[in-house]
Amino acid sequence: MMHIHPLDVYERLKRGERLQIIDVREPGEVAAGKIPGAKKFRSGRFRCE
Repeated sequence: MMHIHPLDVYERLKRGERLQIIDVREPGEVAAGKIPGAKKFRSGRFRCE
């Protein structure tokens, strides 16, 4: 799993790059704004190594 800064995602999408985004934010964070096309998963379902 790769972490990427939101501004980098924005720039890559602006250039037309197709990204698969997994959104692991908490419900309160998602309420502030959704990421178009992102797959939503609870963060407890993933383990970073």
